[in-house]
Amino acid sequence: TIHIQVRAFDTSGNASAWSSPATDHTTASDVTAPPVTSAPVVSNYLGVLKIAWDGLTSTGGSELAAAPDFDHVEVHLSTASGFTPSTSTYFDRLYAAGVVVYTDGVYGTTYYAKLVPVDGSGNKGAASGQGSDAPA
Repeated sequence: TIHIQVRAFDTSGNASAWSSPATDHTTASDVTAPPVTSAPVVSNYLGVLKIAWDGLTSTGGSELAAAPDFDHVEVHLSTASGFTPSTSTYFDRLYAAGVVVYTDGVYGTTYYAKLVPVDGSGNKGAASGQGSDAPA
């Protein structure tokens, strides 16, 4: 709830009294989740995994343009294909297009990554498609 009062000034700098009583205004809650992101690109590099995101939605538009209150994407990792992101699969976050590096992978084991978009109100969008690779 926001409490609002107004006061007027003329061109000579004279001020009126504050309006009374204050008016209360309640803003609507943001319950709209950001759109699904593009799938991450996972690649092996010198035995570690690079997980990259291009900053786009699943339809190729800018995530920030599609959701102006976009805050970050959660990066989730699992050794199970088709996994559902959860607190146990959370690895890191990206605030814009970029790369995170996973250094604890087991050589020869395939890791799957998905992204979950989050807005400034904490609303989470649906998980992206998955990308995968194995440290080698």
